[in-house]
Amino acid sequence: SIDTTERELYENAIDSLKILIVPVVYAVFWGWFLQEWTITFCFVFTFAVVRKFSGWYYAKTELQCTVFSLILIFGGVKLIKILEVGIAMGIVFLSSVVFLLKNSPVDSENRRLDVDEKNTNKKRVLVVQLIASIGVVFLWKLNFDCYVKSIVVANFLAALFQGIGIIVNKWEKMLFRAYYITK
Repeated sequence: SIDTTERELYENAIDSLKILIVPVVYAVFWGWFLQEWTITFCFVFTFAVVRKFSGWYYAKTELQCTVFSLILIFGGVKLIKILEVGIAMGIVFLSSVVFLLKNSPVDSENRRLDVDEKNTNKKRVLVVQLIASIGVVFLWKLNFDCYVKSIVVANFLAALFQGIGIIVNKWEKMLFRAYYITK
């Protein structure tokens, strides 16, 4: 028989494993479907790492999360294919870096962070954004535009959906207060 503490550890381990494996499965599916392996993997890897530590809007159910993730990956890869590397992309990237550094990490009703997790993740976001920024400059200098676009789009979408998470959190708090004030 497994005691409560061990059970929680196993459940956390399984959840962490799902967080790592599920994006890979989605990337394999879309990479195969779109015949864009390198773009898809670069995008999914970058997005998963940024999202892991920065936080964002969390879906209420696994089905919603799955559908949303598949649409996000498909849309991200399609966006990467149509965008051009240039000054506008640089501005978007720098804006997303600043936004993520300023607002991370974000927790939500479905994923609460304690003080230690917030402090640790804030430092991790700083490191991830530093690596992403160096990577973008380095890859741009080498003319690897598809990788530059993959990192920029992943970072931008992580920032965008983090913003949505912030808005949803504020909206839920406002509704919660309004509900209890009227009672």
